[in-house]
Amino acid sequence: MLCSVFPDVSPVFLQEQAWNIGNDAEKLEAFISNSLGRKSNLPSRKEYEKEHAKQIEEKQVRDMKVTDFVSQYTDPHKHFMDTTIKVSDIYKGHALFYITEHFPRIGVSEVQQVLEQHNGHFLPTIKQVEKMLPSRKGKKVVKPKEMDLQFLKEYIYFKLKP
Repeated sequence: MLCSVFPDVSPVFLQEQAWNIGNDAEKLEAFISNSLGRKSNLPSRKEYEKEHAKQIEEKQVRDMKVTDFVSQYTDPHKHFMDTTIKVSDIYKGHALFYITEHFPRIGVSEVQQVLEQHNGHFLPTIKQVEKMLPSRKGKKVVKPKEMDLQFLKEYIYFKLKP
């Protein structure tokens, strides 16, 4: 019912409100009257759909198998080792986070240096870091809040490789 009254509002938000309201007619009336006045402040359906599409896309990448990579790229290894492809700052943040989490005995500055040598690319960097001798424990790196699909694909590819 709430979705028909508020078609431009996030259905997840409306579902949560419906659970809170339950069968209480007074709560329902109060919610509707309060919400009609502040419609623009409610979570939008467009944002919900955008976030939902992003989650589906991330799940599809996470579920990729070797055959998916082979069908998507002529030579997946060559593709992911190519450091001429531009990567985002979020991608670089994920690469740095993952590598420093899995190689805590390699200093963050050393990993950053190798990452820069490979134009921020994950696979060539981690291949080089795997060969490095442990130095000392570096500082912690914060994981980026947003996922970069290009990084996620490369990470999943890396995890699938024997």
